[in-house]
Amino acid sequence: MHKMLHPKADVERLYIPRKDVETAFKTATIGLDHYLKHKEGQYPKRVLEHERSKAKNSISKNATKFKREVTMPEIENREDKSASENAKALKHVFKSRMKSMKEEKWKNKALHGQYPKILEKPHVDTVTTNKWLSSNLKGETEGLLVAAQDQPINTRNYQKVICGQQVESKCRLCSPHEETVDHIVSGCEVLARREYISRHNNAAAYLHWSICKDHDIEITDKWYEHEPETVIHNKDNNITIMWDMPVNTDITITANRPDIIVKDSVNSTCKTY
Repeated sequence: MHKMLHPKADVERLYIPRKDVETAFKTATIGLDHYLKHKEGQYPKRVLEHERSKAKNSISKNATKFKREVTMPEIENREDKSASENAKALKHVFKSRMKSMKEEKWKNKALHGQYPKILEKPHVDTVTTNKWLSSNLKGETEGLLVAAQDQPINTRNYQKVICGQQVESKCRLCSPHEETVDHIVSGCEVLARREYISRHNNAAAYLHWSICKDHDIEITDKWYEHEPETVIHNKDNNITIMWDMPVNTDITITANRPDIIVKDSVNSTCKTY
């Protein structure tokens, strides 16, 4: 309704923590039910009797239903623990099983499951990869990016392979390759000539803006209004920042043009980005 979830994006992914409201509710219900059943005293027993008398939305009935969703085994109480501590242990088991179940269901999907499988590869830093999900993006922007990762975007390959339409699945720009999300994002020769370079420069410009800010160099308030100068020098701390400049080397190096060079004249160091 508010464009925060693509109609064809993966639903299970919504409930994989960042913070899972649905699982939190179910976990709290199971924990409360366990506590009421095992806590000594007249008041917990009265509450439990009242709940059991309800036809709908009973804590006990809901807890039983939620535990069936993940085939929860009966867990024996530890006598050396209090009712609240045993309830907390049960909640931890349920939460772990719920998370594992949703992750497994997500991975087993032919299209949506490709992304979580990529995250499991040894060279992928999952924490850094998913860090952007905790930023302050607009809901519709995040929804579009998540949909691109899930790949239900209306590309030609999606139309042919997933939707079963009789269409040409090759890229409409470069022709030889399948028009998939991955191809459009990073594999199209036509887009590489301009769009990929523009995207790269925008990311590097933000990095340049941040570096200038760290070294007390005057910059614009908003990073996207920042236009990097070829050379900027801060006389107070003898820092020089160079943008997109080639470096002359004794040995021939093909990739001799870093995006950013930070020269510290005091410490006689250079950093490249």
